[in-house]
Amino acid sequence: EALISIEYKRHITKALRSFVNFLKSRGVITREQHLDLKEIIWTKPVQPRKVNVSDEQIRAALEYYEQKDAILAAIYKALVYSGLRLRAVVELFNEYDPAKLILPPEHKNIAKYPLHRHKGQKKAFYAYLPRDFALSELEQLPLDYEHVKNRLRVKLRAVRNTEKSVQFSASAVREWFATFLARQGCPFEVINFIQGRAERGVLEKHYLNLEILADEWYSAVVDDLKKVLEGEG
Repeated sequence: EALISIEYKRHITKALRSFVNFLKSRGVITREQHLDLKEIIWTKPVQPRKVNVSDEQIRAALEYYEQKDAILAAIYKALVYSGLRLRAVVELFNEYDPAKLILPPEHKNIAKYPLHRHKGQKKAFYAYLPRDFALSELEQLPLDYEHVKNRLRVKLRAVRNTEKSVQFSASAVREWFATFLARQGCPFEVINFIQGRAERGVLEKHYLNLEILADEWYSAVVDDLKKVLEGEG
């Protein structure tokens, strides 16, 4: 009743849950009591503030990063072009080997790089990128994920034509990418594949079909993606 009266305020429930963990670690309460208490003292989930960014803000953010650091700008461009999570883009730069870069002969304007090969499986997901960007700006770099994440964060107020003070982040770019492809008519299943969300349990034949479709669709939209950053869109 006390928790209900304070509407399960996060700072209070988190403190109580930490105290319950402490009591369990010291043997003051049993495992069953610990689980019962944690079930009662639940923490309200944080509702993330959705950030909708425009093509112009995507472009303006690149100008902002270019003024700060050429490497940061390259990471940002990889985020915009691939639609991947920041952790996957950091992995791409950390582990980049030019010999592994795939240049599909039937699609001269794209390149793709395999990431996260799973043991016992042939499947991988790919970082899809414009071919000229991949050949000229991809390189092996010792990047730290948390450092890059913090440096990429910028208030949208710092990006022109925006009044709201909300975080412009890698996740905002990822949402923008999915919306951009959807507006081009790209099927959601293909968008999921390009963004590395294909299910591990997908049948091999269907997976290969998705890869073929992803190559075709990315080749069809990549020039429009480039125009956004180049200021032509």
